Amino acid sequence: MTTQTGFPPGSSGQQRSRNPVVEAAGDRWRAIFAGSMGGAKQFGALAKQKVREQILTLPPDTLICPGHGPLTTVGQEKENNPFFG
Repeated sequence: MTTQTGFPPGSSGQQRSRNPVVEAAGDRWRAIFAGSMGGAKQFGALAKQKVREQILTLPPDTLICPGHGPLTTVGQEKENNPFFG
């Protein structure tokens, strides 16, 4: 599997292959982390909207690789994240 690296701040990218889809979430908006949302207070509503539209619409087994913290999946965040569940 090849991966794309160096996503600009606030962006994300997907890698598709025979393996599960991987979502690498940029850190500018501090949008989604395992079980949490980052501290983009001035952009909170916009960040939530973008996560719901661009990340949580991916397949449940999509691996989310946040800028820091543990890995998670779209399915886990839909079920367990109090900001997006």
